[in-house]
Amino acid sequence: MFKEDGRTLNNGRRGWSNGFSRVFQGGVRASSEDCRGWSNGFSRVFRRGVRVPSEDCRSWSNGFSRVWGSQDRPSVADRRNWNNGFSRASSVGVTASAGLFARPSQTRLKALLQRKTRLKALLQPRQSLLQPFRLLEEKTRLKPLLQPRRSLFKLPLLILAISLSQSRAEETTTQNTFTGLPTAADAQVARYMNLLIQDPRNDFLFGEVFRIYKTHKAEYRLLSFLKGSIKAKPDEKNLWILLGLAYREFRDLFLARKYFNKAIEIDPKDYFPRYLTAQVVLREGKLDEAIAGFRTAADIASDPEDKLRAREALAKAFLSQSETENFDKAAAELDAILKEREFDTEVHWRVARIYEDHGLHEQAVSGFHKIVELADDDEPELACRSWMRIAGIWEEADPPEGVTPTPQQKAIAAYLKARELIDEQHWLSEKISSRILDLYRATGRADEWLSELQSRIEKRPRDVELRKETARALAAAGKMKEAAEVRE
Repeated sequence: MFKEDGRTLNNGRRGWSNGFSRVFQGGVRASSEDCRGWSNGFSRVFRRGVRVPSEDCRSWSNGFSRVWGSQDRPSVADRRNWNNGFSRASSVGVTASAGLFARPSQTRLKALLQRKTRLKALLQPRQSLLQPFRLLEEKTRLKPLLQPRRSLFKLPLLILAISLSQSRAEETTTQNTFTGLPTAADAQVARYMNLLIQDPRNDFLFGEVFRIYKTHKAEYRLLSFLKGSIKAKPDEKNLWILLGLAYREFRDLFLARKYFNKAIEIDPKDYFPRYLTAQVVLREGKLDEAIAGFRTAADIASDPEDKLRAREALAKAFLSQSETENFDKAAAELDAILKEREFDTEVHWRVARIYEDHGLHEQAVSGFHKIVELADDDEPELACRSWMRIAGIWEEADPPEGVTPTPQQKAIAAYLKARELIDEQHWLSEKISSRILDLYRATGRADEWLSELQSRIEKRPRDVELRKETARALAAAGKMKEAAEVRE
């Protein structure tokens, strides 16, 4: 017997009884009126929120199918099935609440499991861009998971699921690529790596590859990619070199040196792994071993550019120590390089920069002067840049007492010579003019300062900043009235 709030559902029971009694009496197929009677009874019960277990429904179905499929009277087993089903349904009926109808614990767990299945489907990596939005949409449907009285910790778990979905989607987009990077960067890095495997001496190209990996926060995937490539081709020396370069970027000098030595074992006549090993040893502070490595690399290098590179590194190793003996060895090495490439302005530039970087300003200035002589009228921009380097050296020099011209005055003269070598439309012209104005202002040479400003105002009469600086220059020269007029 079904109950709702303690009352018997007589109308529902009477509907079933009328229909069944006619079938039992007649022993024939149920008429439409009988079916309507049963339907009325079922609908009244279901409308009141009573849930009938699936086993009972199965019992009714077995009985009904036998009656409808035959013209015979229902058997005793059929009647027993119906009776069992109705008796169970009568014991299941419960009181309906104002909100969601209470259900047996098994049914509630089944519904929760279905929602879990839907959530799991949303966490699949397909269409990863839409997953967070679908999860948020599904959040509104998962009412049992979000009831504040039942589980306050479910919402943080849902947020965690969203973040895991995003990270998992990113992993799936990279796990099948050639380089382990997202598809957008995979083709570019793969092209760079193919070039580096052919010739790993391109420092800029390797730096660009490492930068791309670092941008995607996947630096260690570079190591995995190179190790996987080495497993496929263990006798490829350039792969070992690239792996050593990668570890050098991670500042793991021990492993970098280990893999460089592996490349040396594969090809002892290649200068490049010996050169890289000497660099690592020098960073470890082993000067004598580094010098020996650079000498060996220079001796076995067949390409003139490779030999020059190793000899420059040898001179830098000597200059890294402050002993006079090492300075003489470095100077001898660099002089030998210049004698071999006497008319090569690029080599002269590199040697002059080595002196400048190690604070040997006198030798650097001499080297840049030599470049100006060699460049002459054929390379005016190179001569201009050389004068700018000379001016920069004089700007940084400490002014000695009582000595004229001062380093700042020498710097101004060098900048003026540099500006004479290029056109006014050249991109270096503005930079040089700005440095000249700064030096005039710093040294207090008001007349030259004003003269420089007037020449620039003639070219750019509407430049407000130039007029403001002219007013400051006039005020510094004591011409207050003229300064006020310029401001107006």
